[in-house]
Amino acid sequence: MNPTRPLLKMCLTALFLTGPLTHAEAIKHRFIVFDEAGHQLVHVDEKDASKNWDKPFEGRCWDIQLAGDNQLLLATATGYHLVDLATGNIVDTVTIDGLKDAWSFRRLKDGSAIAIGLGGKKTPLFAVEISKRGELVRKAEVPGAKQLRFGRITSDGHALAVPGDELIEWDLDGNIIKRFPLPQNVVRKNGLKAFMALKDSDGCYWVAYGYGGITVKLSPDGSVLQKYTDPDNIHFTAGFQRLPNGNLVQANWAGHKPETAVNGKQLIEFNPQGEVVWTYHDPETLSCPVSVIILDDLNTQKPAGDTDSLLKNFR
Repeated sequence: MNPTRPLLKMCLTALFLTGPLTHAEAIKHRFIVFDEAGHQLVHVDEKDASKNWDKPFEGRCWDIQLAGDNQLLLATATGYHLVDLATGNIVDTVTIDGLKDAWSFRRLKDGSAIAIGLGGKKTPLFAVEISKRGELVRKAEVPGAKQLRFGRITSDGHALAVPGDELIEWDLDGNIIKRFPLPQNVVRKNGLKAFMALKDSDGCYWVAYGYGGITVKLSPDGSVLQKYTDPDNIHFTAGFQRLPNGNLVQANWAGHKPETAVNGKQLIEFNPQGEVVWTYHDPETLSCPVSVIILDDLNTQKPAGDTDSLLKNFR
C-alpha cells in the first residue's frame, strides 16, 4: 500500500468539503468610498475591522483624492474638504473664490489643481485651473454637454469627461482634443449617463458607462478593446480605480435609497481578462457608493493621482 494515499485522501476530502480557495476569498482590501445613498464617507479595512469608520456628509461631495499627510480631499461645488483618514473628521474646508458648480477637484503633482464642473442645462461644461495659492488662473468652457459626474485630468494636463453619451477631452485654452460619441453596441441597456473616464499614457480611454452597466477600454479613436461587466450585479457603473496589477475595481451604484443596496454587489474587482476576482457587499456598512479608492498599495502620507489611468503616488 502506498503510504501517501491516506494523506492524499484526507486532502481531497478537505478540498471537497470546503470547496476550492477562490480569488474572492483570498483578497482583502482596505478602501474608502463615498456612499451617495447613505450621504456618508466610509472607510473599510477587511483585515482589521477596528479601523473601520463612517462619517455623514451633506451636499454633493462625491469625488475623492488622496491629498497626502494621511488626508483625503473630498470635492465640493465650491472647493473641497480635507478629511483625516484615520478618523473621518474634517481637518479643513477650503472655498475657492469664484468657483461654483464643480463636480471634481483634482490636485496635480506641482500643487496646482483643476476643477471640472457643469451647472444647469444651459451652463457649459468647464475646467478651471487653480494656482497653488488657491486663485483662479483660467477657465475653459465646452458648450453642448448634457450632464456631468466625475471629471479627470490626463498626463498632458487636459480635462476629460464623459457627459451623457459622449467623451470630451479639452485643454485649458478651450481647444477640443477629442470629442466622439461613446459606442453603444456593447451596453446592457440604453440611456447611458456615463459617469467617469481615465486616459492611458498610450492614448486609450477607460469609461464607466453608468446605466449601460459596463466599463470599457476604448482605443484612441473610440473602438472597444475590452469590456468589464457582471450582469447579475451591476445596476450603474460609477467611479472606478485601476490597480497596479492591471485589475479594475468598480463601484456599483444601486439607487438613491439605502435599501436598494441589497440588489447587487457594491464593489466589484475584475482582472485584466474581465473575470470577477473580488466583491464587497455589506448593506449594513454602506449602501450605494459612487467613488472608491483601494488604499492597499498607496502611501497615504503622499498625494496621489490617476493622470495616466493608474492611481499612484505623485512622488
